[in-house]
Amino acid sequence: MVILLNVPLYLMKKKYTPCNSVLTTVNWGRSVGKNIFAALTTVGLASGFHVAIDKEKIAVLAKSLELFDLVADFQKEKINQKYLVDYRKAFHSALTYLKLDAFILKYSGRDPDDLINRAIVLHNKAKISEKLALVRLQEAELARKKSMRDKRLAEIKARRKKEELKKILKTKE
Repeated sequence: MVILLNVPLYLMKKKYTPCNSVLTTVNWGRSVGKNIFAALTTVGLASGFHVAIDKEKIAVLAKSLELFDLVADFQKEKINQKYLVDYRKAFHSALTYLKLDAFILKYSGRDPDDLINRAIVLHNKAKISEKLALVRLQEAELARKKSMRDKRLAEIKARRKKEELKKILKTKE
């Protein structure tokens, strides 16, 4: 613990108030004016002294504790934590090769968990899987069209056969 001023122990054990703070200063000029006015108007019942926050003491304390560096480090850590959360979330939500492409492009400059290599492998697998799925869809569509064509041909053949049978029966009559 850094102690700025020599403060007696009995003051340190008291409950904190601006009056016993080492970061405040008594404004004697204001205190004298206040006490003269209080003596005249309240018969001295409202007398006391004026305490103000001492900005120089606060600046010295902040510098000795390196508060500004701590705040900057804290802000950097917060930014880094947000980056890591966003980075990991983006990786886990990248389920298509296009999303993996976007992830690789966005985070390739800074890859703390080495997810880019995993994303590249997943990207290649996803691309192959998506192409394979497309080929299967095309094959299914071709099979459906072939089935419809075969069904139509069968219907046409059945109709022609029926017509031929009718002709044969008419000629026999």
